[in-house]
Amino acid sequence: MNPKRSNEPVFWLLFGAGGMLSAFLLPIIILIMIVWVPFFKVPDYEQIMFWSGSWLGRFIWLGIISLTAWHAFHRIFHLTQDFKLGHKKVFQSICYGLAGVVTVASATLVTLI
Repeated sequence: MNPKRSNEPVFWLLFGAGGMLSAFLLPIIILIMIVWVPFFKVPDYEQIMFWSGSWLGRFIWLGIISLTAWHAFHRIFHLTQDFKLGHKKVFQSICYGLAGVVTVASATLVTLI
């Protein structure tokens, strides 16, 4: 008899990647915006758009936004299960569907801008 396959490892992979990205990059971004920008040379609009508008900058922003969304919605899904708020499949569809919508929306915005 074959064991039942689950899609849970895919979501745990996205959750772990989003958590790692959030833990490493978001404090750096916050530190730059709170310490570096006010006290040192402020980059002008052209510099920010140059780095954010390159293919590497767009890929980085897409990764930060989408993986952080997957991490957050995975946590929200497990929070609903811890509090026994409803049927597992309903909240799983809602949470992972919203994470997918955020990923598609951010990919669309990053490619259009």
